Amino acid sequence: MGQVSVIINGRNYRLACSDGEEGRLLELATHVKARVDQLTREFGQVGDDRLLLMTALLVADELWDTRLALEVQIEEAADMLRRLGELQDGDGQGAQSSASRGKRSA
Repeated sequence: MGQVSVIINGRNYRLACSDGEEGRLLELATHVKARVDQLTREFGQVGDDRLLLMTALLVADELWDTRLALEVQIEEAADMLRRLGELQDGDGQGAQSSASRGKRSA
């Protein structure tokens, strides 16, 4: 089992993780630390609990916005695929009609 130590707002936190996940956990902790540092500059030392809650809310807000943007992109891609399918179906029917007309002419 892996383990990572991070310092956030002057406090040391030891975190356990799966082997091989240490780098990812450090990246995430660095992101959280940057947000805590930003809030500390804006609001001062308002307490670890409050800073971590505010940070969690900011990160959740980022995640929420990203999720909504992704849902819009998925819907747009689905619409494009539907339209492409309709165009392909229309081309196939047009080709069949042309072939049928050719047979009747012969």
